Amino acid sequence: GVNALTLERFLIVEFLERLTDQRSTRDINIDFPSEIKDILIEADKRRLARVLSNLLDNADHYAGGATRIEVQVKEDTLRLSIIDNGPGIRREEQSSIFERFARGSEGSRRGSGTGTGLGLSLVAEHVKLHGGSVEVLSANSDGSGSIFTVTLPGVIR
Repeated sequence: GVNALTLERFLIVEFLERLTDQRSTRDINIDFPSEIKDILIEADKRRLARVLSNLLDNADHYAGGATRIEVQVKEDTLRLSIIDNGPGIRREEQSSIFERFARGSEGSRRGSGTGTGLGLSLVAEHVKLHGGSVEVLSANSDGSGSIFTVTLPGVIR
């Protein structure tokens, strides 16, 4: 069906490097412990690329500047955190941000207010299909910056 995953095994770090290399307009750093360089995940590559592209587009749209992807592996679980230094997301908006057509408040957006409000709901749907989760936190104590963390099962050691 429409929601069927096409699972394949691939190297996590290589996948992230290839994905970010295609984004010439962005300053993106990938932080990962060297021991996970050769770790595989079994996931739907196309959907996972969409998840990360949407999160990186979001960081670009709201924050600009440098974005960091932090990669962690615990047992069979992958945690990807996309960290930006934008204006942040109001606490009261954080719980609804993954709903369809939800959009951040005007004050938190750089540039024009384009966007359908579907990007983060698609992120949530794709992650849920994998049996994972996604959450958002403010990166800094003053509420600025955002950390979107995607947690996925399927790591193969």
